[in-house]
Amino acid sequence: MVITALTKAIAVPREVGELARRILRQHDLVNRDLQIKALHRALLIPVKDARTALRVLEEHGLPALGIVVAALPRRREPTRRSLREILRELAPQCVDKVPRSYYIVGDIALIDLDPSAVAECGEPVARALMELHPRIRAVYAKGSTVGVERVRELIHLGGEARTRTVHREHGISILIDIARAYFNPALGEEHHRLAQRVKHNEVVLDAFTGVGPFALHIARRASAYVLALDINLEALELLAQSTKMNTLRGFIDPVNTDTQYLLNAFRDEVFDHVILNLPHRATQFVEQALRVTKRGGQVHVYTIAESPEKATEKVLSALPTHSVVVDEVRKVLDYAPRKYIYRVTLIKA
Repeated sequence: MVITALTKAIAVPREVGELARRILRQHDLVNRDLQIKALHRALLIPVKDARTALRVLEEHGLPALGIVVAALPRRREPTRRSLREILRELAPQCVDKVPRSYYIVGDIALIDLDPSAVAECGEPVARALMELHPRIRAVYAKGSTVGVERVRELIHLGGEARTRTVHREHGISILIDIARAYFNPALGEEHHRLAQRVKHNEVVLDAFTGVGPFALHIARRASAYVLALDINLEALELLAQSTKMNTLRGFIDPVNTDTQYLLNAFRDEVFDHVILNLPHRATQFVEQALRVTKRGGQVHVYTIAESPEKATEKVLSALPTHSVVVDEVRKVLDYAPRKYIYRVTLIKA
């Protein structure tokens, strides 16, 4: 290992290290010639301009331990091969049948492999993924999400035949069972980002909570009360166990009910935030959500559209009786060709 001369780096707590690195890279502040170094409970991120890097992290609300001077190793040339490169050795006939993208949830990999290719390619794909990512212990082909409980169809390809795992994002542990409840690891940044909007002592309705990633992020950060609803009882049982795995400042109240029923039951404006993370149907609940939201409170609506303008139009068209201000429209995920999932945040006027 070749050590450079002393260089300036930003020290950050390890639990926010990945987010800090990503933000600094977005601002082109990371010195990519050098490696990040772990030091006790901190990470040292080599930077081009230490004072600017520190200011950027502060603007994003991330804790930084300060500027340090350290000797860091030079960055090694990447040696990891791609999934397709490994497959060319194991099963070259499968290379063109495998998508480039896949999810990793905890120590389980999920890949969109056509059912017609499973018999021939399932086992080599699993071997390739586990070689590429040694921490993976099980591999599944993921099908469509079915039913009101949003459970994925799964085909076991290799590794351990289990579906339960612990997924970690931003220092939070989330108990997942991919066969029992919906979870999308690509939403990790959005979970963290939305939680920044919630203040201490606020009241939040997480209307389609699933295994509770939004609720856990919020309660980890703020002393807020989160009413976490879902029709999937097994998802809520996983959430209840996750609350015991994390140190939370707020309180999460999991309730197994239909959101429509509960919204109808409220008569007062009680919530500071309402989260409607059900992109295919969220607009059906916007008007009722605003009715139970305090004036000045926020409703966060997730919807599928071709553009920010279309997303905004789709949400506002569901509001014939309420006056709102559109506070933010943010693209969250790619959904399909020329279609995206957006979050439209409304403030009740």
